[in-house]
Amino acid sequence: MSDRHAVIVVGGGPAGSVAALLLARAGLDVLVVERTPFPRDKPCGACLSTSAVGHLRALELLPDGCRALHQIELRAGRRSVRLPLDGQQVVSRAALDAHLLRAAAAAGARVRCGVPARLGALRPDGREVRVGDETLCADLVLAADGLAGGFLLPAPAARGSRLGLGAWVPAAQAPELPCADGVTMVCGREGYVGLVRDEGGRLDVAAAVDAQAVRLQGAAGVLDQLLLGAGLPALPATRVHVTPPLTRGAPALAARVLPLGDAGGYVEPFTGEGIGWALGAARAVAALARDGWSPGIEPRWRRLQRGLVGRRLCRASARVLRHPALAAAGIGLFARLPILARPLLAAVRRP
Repeated sequence: MSDRHAVIVVGGGPAGSVAALLLARAGLDVLVVERTPFPRDKPCGACLSTSAVGHLRALELLPDGCRALHQIELRAGRRSVRLPLDGQQVVSRAALDAHLLRAAAAAGARVRCGVPARLGALRPDGREVRVGDETLCADLVLAADGLAGGFLLPAPAARGSRLGLGAWVPAAQAPELPCADGVTMVCGREGYVGLVRDEGGRLDVAAAVDAQAVRLQGAAGVLDQLLLGAGLPALPATRVHVTPPLTRGAPALAARVLPLGDAGGYVEPFTGEGIGWALGAARAVAALARDGWSPGIEPRWRRLQRGLVGRRLCRASARVLRHPALAAAGIGLFARLPILARPLLAAVRRP
């Protein structure tokens, strides 16, 4: 393999794989470096918003086997409401990410999995990247290695930022949910948790919870507390994965390196837009980078990236969700007057 590339993409998730695919289609020499062997699961709600489905369809990348979601059930304490969904789908991250990385390889990108990448020195003709024991060089590097991935120095987590929890329950062991054809969101004092069955029938569990609650009760204990408090059964014994603190700003800029996806800054995406944001960023960075590196590209990308993430509604939702009584009151209002839920549904359905 050559030690010189037009673009090295660090991270093979949705943002990295789609950016690599589009740049390879444009004729660039692209290398994707992913530290984790594929396929792999990742803590995530596994839901594709309308915008995510739109991006994948536009690129002819929507995986086979996605399951449509028809409802969202919101629960807080003993209050609940079901609201219609239209256009959303669910697919496990193991299936989605492997599908997109295969598509990038089929488009001509070279892929190396199971090997770490580290930021190297800046040279007059490019940026070095340490890939395992090798030193490679690229005109431009895309850092798409996820939340606090470590390739770039991440920004400090926001004060009071919640931790992410993720778990998967096999279909045969998963409890039945009242909202079988949709996603259930449970809000409680410790945080909130979403539950949905993926394309294979597994129960995907993803939560954002207070770090103090995890320290006191353990990750599985927090999930059970949230579910039991909303009248749902606790999960069977299963491994729960814990992420770093979720909400953080953009990492420090580095010459010839553009961060995207979760690596570019993150807000708790209660509206389920995380994958949609990643795909939008991938398409935007590919359009910017298809002519290669140029002076000033890093701040241009930072300005462009700020407009790609709908932070305002997510931050407002996160504030409400820190007050269970307020969340329960809102759910009660939605149940009596569904028209009041239109702004939230419009955000979820935004193309």
